[in-house]
Amino acid sequence: MNRASSWVVLMVGGLAAACNPDKPSRPAPGTSPPQAPVTAPMVVPAGSSIASGATPAPGPVNPASAAASGSAGAVASTIPSGVPSAPETDYSSTITVPSTIKPGEKRPFVLYLHGLGSSGRGIAGGLGVPALAADRRFVYAAPDGPFDARKQRFWNASKACCNFDNRQVDHVAALRTLLQQAAQRPEVDPKRLYVVGVSNGAFMAHRLACEVSEVTAIAALSGMGPAEGEPCQPKGPVAILQVHGDADDVIPYNGGQALKKASLPRHPSALDTMSAWAARDGCAKKPAAGSPLDLDEKLDGAETGVLRFPGCKAPVELWTVHGGTHFVAASRKDQELILDFLEKQKKP
Repeated sequence: MNRASSWVVLMVGGLAAACNPDKPSRPAPGTSPPQAPVTAPMVVPAGSSIASGATPAPGPVNPASAAASGSAGAVASTIPSGVPSAPETDYSSTITVPSTIKPGEKRPFVLYLHGLGSSGRGIAGGLGVPALAADRRFVYAAPDGPFDARKQRFWNASKACCNFDNRQVDHVAALRTLLQQAAQRPEVDPKRLYVVGVSNGAFMAHRLACEVSEVTAIAALSGMGPAEGEPCQPKGPVAILQVHGDADDVIPYNGGQALKKASLPRHPSALDTMSAWAARDGCAKKPAAGSPLDLDEKLDGAETGVLRFPGCKAPVELWTVHGGTHFVAASRKDQELILDFLEKQKKP
């Protein structure tokens, strides 16, 4: 199974259950009813490698949810774990320092935020983060959001996605603390703190860019910025990269309701999201086209259009995968391009 296929397996289970957020998820035939979370091995795509000396972020996985998503049958290799998950308000134990970072070096820190129904292990394995971190020498964390009533991990990112139970959880505070803890580590350059979010995690990345001054730049994959009426007043410029498929039927590219749920508040379109960031970052109103990219091997040619807003205090770019669905930019090549964008950004 290639990494893109594994990425879909990891994500589809949670999204399928989430498509009816008004009802609890049911176990798949032949599985047991949901039990208390237990520590489970990480799903690793075939062909991926794990950084020598790097410890993957721990995180419990609900066995019934794993069976329902089919991920149990997709395991190419596993990493044993006896480490309990960190409390939902303390993610410090998820900080991972690859052994390739030399003593005395100050390297970037990347916070990876998973989508609804996935996990820190899911996004780290699906995007090949351990190998990327070892090769590019950056520190990272991939924490778990808490379980909702349907045993799906989520982030309280926006009224549009995906706190369906309206739980009073402050993930901004928890993740701000994690970023501050990372910034204090001797291996981390505090001026280069980045966030990569997928789906619900992308909504959360936008919220952190709005509210957490330590954030230097974000890359949001298939998730939008603040919904109408939600405040966003960053204390300074934040570099923003949005990657989105225009055939996404989970988080519609042109705006709408997440998961096609009419009961949910509307989220903005990808272009409106980036136009709002252009205004915050002091850019010109009209974006300019850049050279197209090839981010999807299943689509012919350089299918991804690039829009850059000129005159910004921090770069604002929209990469539109024409014909792309909710699952975009998961390959090693794609992640390298995203990291190229992020690693150019540094606070003054």
